[in-house]
Amino acid sequence: MSYPAWPSDVPQPRRDGHSRGRQDTRRMRATDSGAPVFERRLTLTPHPMTVTLTLTQPQLATFWMFFDVTCQGGTRYFWMPDPVRDGWPLLDETGAPLQFEDGSPWFDEARMLCAWGTTQPEEGNWRGRSLDIHFDLTVMP
Repeated sequence: MSYPAWPSDVPQPRRDGHSRGRQDTRRMRATDSGAPVFERRLTLTPHPMTVTLTLTQPQLATFWMFFDVTCQGGTRYFWMPDPVRDGWPLLDETGAPLQFEDGSPWFDEARMLCAWGTTQPEEGNWRGRSLDIHFDLTVMP
């Protein structure tokens, strides 16, 4: 099954406006004495993530079209650029940027498979010609 991709004319989430969590995949086993023992319960788990976008009015319209129509009101998974890794230059073991033969830098193209969160995206206040929109995602393993 193919999943829709994040619209190219909507910016990716802000690097300074996101938080990513982890789900506890351990099972605690009680012991007679001493520290508890943990066992692995699951090997692959989704991770919750909160993101913030700063959008202009046309970008906001595109975002809502993507959410309402393409993702059927937030019921379909989709591919999104990773706000932490996507767009950063790739480096070699010495820390120098990797380059193509023509000398142009090689950038990481990281993306994540996401599900929409349990709450609807929420718009903030307009600041000049843009506003922030916040929403929760679940990043699939």
